[in-house]
Amino acid sequence: MTWVELVAEARIQEAMERGEFDDLPPKGRPLEMEEFPFVPPHLRMPYKLLHDAGFAPDWIELDKEIRELKERFAQLTTTHGKWLEREWEAWSRMQASASPEAGRAARARRGVVREAHAEALAEAHRLLEQLNATVDRFNRVVPHILWQKGRWPARERLDAFVQACERAFPGLGGLKEPGPRPDPDRPARPPGSARWRSSRVARG
Repeated sequence: MTWVELVAEARIQEAMERGEFDDLPPKGRPLEMEEFPFVPPHLRMPYKLLHDAGFAPDWIELDKEIRELKERFAQLTTTHGKWLEREWEAWSRMQASASPEAGRAARARRGVVREAHAEALAEAHRLLEQLNATVDRFNRVVPHILWQKGRWPARERLDAFVQACERAFPGLGGLKEPGPRPDPDRPARPPGSARWRSSRVARG
């Protein structure tokens, strides 16, 4: 604390000891605070009506959705990682067996693991995309700029997920997270376009 804060705290404490705050008008009653102080004045009445009817503002609902998406992503990574560890132990036992049946079962089990792993990566990618899209929506409607949230680093999260899965089940085949989706608003350039023709001429 600064010296100004120390002096102010000492003065307040002395006044309390002298009983100067004992007869204040609002003593014993809850403070009457303004509702929705960070909501623009022209929106406070609609917000109050929604609040009294049991509805939350849209940014409150979006904040709840963000927390739920983060929890789902954490649950996915934890659950899938533990499942991979169990599958690695089972696959290792099969692989150690000398019987042909165990070898075939190990190869089949590895294929199942790879398919499930690809699905988990796709789900993780989808959750992160949805999470950041929800963060963007939240930042557009939250009533105070200081309440805005930062987007999650999707690339770092996915890379960490892939590395953790590789440690749990080594040699998953280098499966990576899904690549960027093509832009639906950008039409694909046909092979007969001017750019392709010019490149063929240049190479010729």
